[in-house]
Amino acid sequence: MQEPKIVSPSRIERLIDLACAYNVPLSVNAESGDKTYRYKSRMLEKKKTPGSTRLIIDQPVTDGPAIALKPKTQIALFFALEQGRFAFDSAVLRKTTYALSGRRNIAALEIAYPNVLKSGQRRAFYRVDIPLRRPVDAECAVIGDVAGPAAEEAGLRNFLSRARFKGRTVNISVGGMLVAIDGADSKWSEVGTKLVLQFSLARDETPLRLKGIIRRAETKPSTEEVRAGIEFIDTAETFEYKRAINRLYRFIAE
Repeated sequence: MQEPKIVSPSRIERLIDLACAYNVPLSVNAESGDKTYRYKSRMLEKKKTPGSTRLIIDQPVTDGPAIALKPKTQIALFFALEQGRFAFDSAVLRKTTYALSGRRNIAALEIAYPNVLKSGQRRAFYRVDIPLRRPVDAECAVIGDVAGPAAEEAGLRNFLSRARFKGRTVNISVGGMLVAIDGADSKWSEVGTKLVLQFSLARDETPLRLKGIIRRAETKPSTEEVRAGIEFIDTAETFEYKRAINRLYRFIAE
């Protein structure tokens, strides 16, 4: 197992600022006796006051056994950001509320700001399953199947591609998505194929566009359906990319 690395103080501040801006999902662990209790939360705000800095996180929730997260309770938090995995120890300071933009106040916790942040912990990205009652269809276009100057950036501006097909999103994270592809379109599902993906996470929402690459593909013999594991490969600091990643973070947190 790889030993976690200590993040520099300047990078701690940058990562925490980004995590708050994107409301990054958190996994929160609290120990009592010989048991570990796990909760889900999200980062909300970095609160600076003269002489101290604290964090505001969403009220942690759990589907399993729980203990009350009272002031002075020691907790460990895990999150993923910029294709990295991070962890830090903290303590509950007090219960509070947080005003979401355009919505009423929500229950929250104020916790201690981390002096130490470790990288290399746990899974890189949280994944959430897409329920069948709320399908997310992805329109896919193969990059590089068109000749000329537009070939390398196929689909980014006008979704230019002759090789286009649709898939059903099975699960999704900030790092990628698992897409079910009908057998008739499985010829485009080879590992290494680069795609532009266009999808909406809610009805009447402007579609998101991200570039991706197929990292794995498995065929279900009973249906001839191919399930392609796609990693997002956008790195450009464009408005469209930032908007898409921010929407994904919020979708996963919700």
